[in-house]
Amino acid sequence: PAYAMKCVQCLRLERECRERVGSTLKSHRTKNLLFAVLLAGSRVVSLVRIKDKILHPSDLLLLINFVNNSQSLRSGEAWAPICLPEVSQKGYVWAYVCFLHGDLSLSLITADNNDFFQLQEVKRRILEQLKTTGDLLEIKKSIRKKPWTVLNVNTEIYELVHFLYKSDQARQFITPVAIHPFKGRQGKKLLMHEYKRVMDRCAIVQSKKSHTVYFHASDMSAVLAWIRPGEFEIYCTFTPLVPKEVAITACNRILRWIKREEGSLFMLHANTW
Repeated sequence: PAYAMKCVQCLRLERECRERVGSTLKSHRTKNLLFAVLLAGSRVVSLVRIKDKILHPSDLLLLINFVNNSQSLRSGEAWAPICLPEVSQKGYVWAYVCFLHGDLSLSLITADNNDFFQLQEVKRRILEQLKTTGDLLEIKKSIRKKPWTVLNVNTEIYELVHFLYKSDQARQFITPVAIHPFKGRQGKKLLMHEYKRVMDRCAIVQSKKSHTVYFHASDMSAVLAWIRPGEFEIYCTFTPLVPKEVAITACNRILRWIKREEGSLFMLHANTW
């Protein structure tokens, strides 16, 4: 869903821990450093940027793909040019990438191709501070936690089987692990196909001046989409025979749960140098 919705997913992490990690990344930089990005696989743990540069979701997705699909990067420290079109349309920037533990990686993006040794030292200091504060251990615990499902949301509406939520302001999304009948690779593929079809239909009818509510039922499932431009998009999947009123009630309960848990689900504030 990241590419379809043009946004990223964060590692679920206690708000206080994420803020400390952001402060750690922020406290170590070089003159030409543009971004510091801590990733847990494809999920963002924390990010710091310079004030006059935005790391657009499309560029961040390129970085995530680059880091996680290059097996050679896992063998040690990597130094490579990378094209991030929204950052620099004139050419490449340079990425220092190091895996700190398992799928946990640190990427330091600079405009200077001579910064390798400086960034190597920045990584050493960041890792040392993460260990000292205990935040590295907390991140590891979060990575190891059992993935959550819709059952953890406690909507008390048992027709609900999945949902997908995007925060327009944060440009981040959340989604639980799929349960029956969408378990497994094929099930997930079918689920994403249903969401994509509903997204395409919503794009046709949506007005930028008002919110859109769209309900679609098929033999396999029913999907309720609720879009409020500038605020959020939510897509909820139910068993096929769910009444629309019940689907709307479930959607409202999910939104209340997200509001309660937003501190651990999203990066709410941008860290800048």
